Formats: sequence, structure tokens, C-alpha cells
Amino acid sequence: MLKIWVKLINLLQIALDNMTKISVLGDSNVDLLLNVANPNKLADPQLFCGGSSANVATGLSKLGNEVCFFGAVGNDIYGKHVQKDLLDNIVNIDGLYVLDNYSTATVIAVIDKTGERNLFVWPTENAAHSQYSLTSHDTKVLNECNWLHVSGISLRENPTRSSMLDAMRLCKNSQIKVSFDLNLRIELWGLDNEFINVIFEAIDLSDYIFGNLEEEYYNLFNTNHMGDIISNAAYKNKVFKPSKKELETNNRARSAKLRFAIRSNTDFQYPHELIDKFKNYLKLES
Repeated sequence: MLKIWVKLINLLQIALDNMTKISVLGDSNVDLLLNVANPNKLADPQLFCGGSSANVATGLSKLGNEVCFFGAVGNDIYGKHVQKDLLDNIVNIDGLYVLDNYSTATVIAVIDKTGERNLFVWPTENAAHSQYSLTSHDTKVLNECNWLHVSGISLRENPTRSSMLDAMRLCKNSQIKVSFDLNLRIELWGLDNEFINVIFEAIDLSDYIFGNLEEEYYNLFNTNHMGDIISNAAYKNKVFKPSKKELETNNRARSAKLRFAIRSNTDFQYPHELIDKFKNYLKLES
């Protein structure tokens, strides 16, 4: 997972150029790693700060950007752990709200004897991060930023869903760039038609979209053919662009973790080149 976030953060930094004031809105939680691969010698549990949005906020801050984080945690020991981690990484958390009646989400990763990582999330619904509501203070800060980054996991429940869409709409109307990490977690929560409609609403409000090719794009666009997606009139100005290095170095075992960007552009000059790149990717994967 760390390699994925590093790649996403690097892609964002390239897109940002000289823009340095960034708002990140979304999930923050803790990751609890339990290694039970050897039942006779259990490893000590490991606790990390997690959440796709919080991870990106921390990474972008480490790269020297001014980052403000918007979200919610519970008034519990894990919420305090998240707050401390963000502050230690010089992320502004004036927009991170502490809620008394909700728990900070915990993602429990259990590594079994086969080495497989099994994920469990608690609480399964109504965790603190899903209860974030956009405030007038947050709106003011968003209007002063150069960039907004959000994550699809925040579209799963209200009020965070409506707050995220409102923030994206505000930034779009103010001509502030918006990037959207799909982060759908289909394996945990599925992908019904109602949620797909919400995702496409967020896509329409975005300038940059990041996603997993096999686990997200194929399911979302209901196709196994990149050419179909590129030629779709609704998305003809959004460029799927895997880097040459990614195409050349990622083998089949890592392909499910390969991430790509869709870039909004007024010019769409190289569709055939992109399709050729994707064919090259399929060839490498076979």
C-alpha cells in the first residue's frame, strides 16, 4: 500500500507544478496490523495512521507544500493518534473536527499463514470520518487554496458525501483544480447503480482522477477495453496516461496495484498513442 500512496503523491506533485497551497478533504483512520502467519510466534501488533486522504495530506506536506486537512475523528485514543501524526507532519488540522459520539475508524489488517492480507473495518458504518460537515470556516479556507484533493471513500455515507461534493463544486466554480482518488473499495462495500451515479457526479467536478485500472476503471466503465473508454464522447477530453516506467516495470503480480491518472485537457491530441501504450501494457501483463 505504501508504494501506491507514494506513486499517487508523486503524480499529484507533478500536476501541481508551483501550486503549493493544498486542501485535502476526506478520511482519516488508524491501521492495525496483526501478523498471525506463525501462530507459534505472534508478531507484536503494529499501529499506523491511515486513511487515503490523510496519507496524501501527510505526503504532500513532506514535499514542502502548505496543506490543510478537512475531516472528522472520534474523541478517542485513535483520534488523538491521527491528530498528533498530522500535526507532526506540519498539516493544518483546523478543519479536522473531533466528534464525541462517533468512533475513529480502524482498518484491521490480518496477515495469515499464506501471507495474504485480510482487511476488516470497524465500525462498518457511521465512523467519525463519515460524519464530517462542511463549515463556513472550511469554505473560506477552500476558496484561498490552489488545489483540492478528495477520496471516493468519502462518498459512501452522508453527511461527508454531500460535504465533499459541495467542496468540489465550490472549487470548480472558483476555478480551483480538483483531484479525485476513486478509492472505491468495491471488495468491501460493492458498487451499486446509485453509488455509480454519485461517483460520476464527482468525476464531472474533477480535473484529475486517480484509480486502479483492474479493480475500479473496468468496473466503473463496465468495459475491459481502454479504447472504448477513451472514445466515449463524455470522456473524450480525459486522458488515461500510464507512464512508460510503470508499463515497463510492473509485472502481473503487481498489476492490480498499478494506478493511472485521467487528466482533463482542452486538447486531446494523442488518443492513438495512449491506446498503443495500453496495448503494450496488456502485452506485458500476458
